[in-house]
Amino acid sequence: MSTQHSSRITMYSSRSKVIGSSLLLAAALLPILFHVPFHDKVVRTGVRIIRPIQRARKLRPVPFTAPTKSVASKYASNQHDQQGFSLALVRTISAHDAKSLVESFEAWEEFALGIDCHSSHHVTDLIISFSRIYDEQLYPSITAALKDVSATYAATDGWSGCIRSVKTFAANLSEHEDLYLPALAEEGNPMWVNGPNRQFERTFRHVQSTGIYDAMFLMESDTFPVAPAWLDNLIEEIRSNAPFALLGR
Repeated sequence: MSTQHSSRITMYSSRSKVIGSSLLLAAALLPILFHVPFHDKVVRTGVRIIRPIQRARKLRPVPFTAPTKSVASKYASNQHDQQGFSLALVRTISAHDAKSLVESFEAWEEFALGIDCHSSHHVTDLIISFSRIYDEQLYPSITAALKDVSATYAATDGWSGCIRSVKTFAANLSEHEDLYLPALAEEGNPMWVNGPNRQFERTFRHVQSTGIYDAMFLMESDTFPVAPAWLDNLIEEIRSNAPFALLGR
């Protein structure tokens, strides 16, 4: 992996309409690693969960297609060899998360992501998924936070070579769609978590559509590393459990 990292952030935007009526958790993106926090705990990957939210379970059911023989064979062999592996590490943010976005990466400087990422056989891209549209005038604090993250990425040599690139994706949710109101959950209103659900759906479709990632890890704002080599451990967890569709707690 190259040791030269640019501070430039590649930007993507969701289409106004989602294409297709189902998610196929196979071929282009299998397995997908999904993080569902239940309790405050330290898991063996070295990632701390500090808020018990179960957003993923609010998503509507989707059809599952079993992996093709070639894809399944690839992941089965990855458990024992050093074949290349590509991970999309997704960090989600909303319009009010500018401060927490910057703070969430401070632990990345305290706890090394990997032992020797420059010579590793896996590739990881950090994808920052924003729930709204990227607009400097509408959301100046988000723009400023992204610049801070970009500067940190460049100054740390991509967190010591473990992150190949930093990209952004806009889910393009409207203010009406981007809802996260836990109080409505007590009333039985299914729209209380519509924003995170739709953001996850569009982000997943985007990652899947690139066709370049073997797995996706959803790292929300309440997830922090607490031990060194946490990215190495996370990838090892994926490889040792593959193939799968969903993996998490």
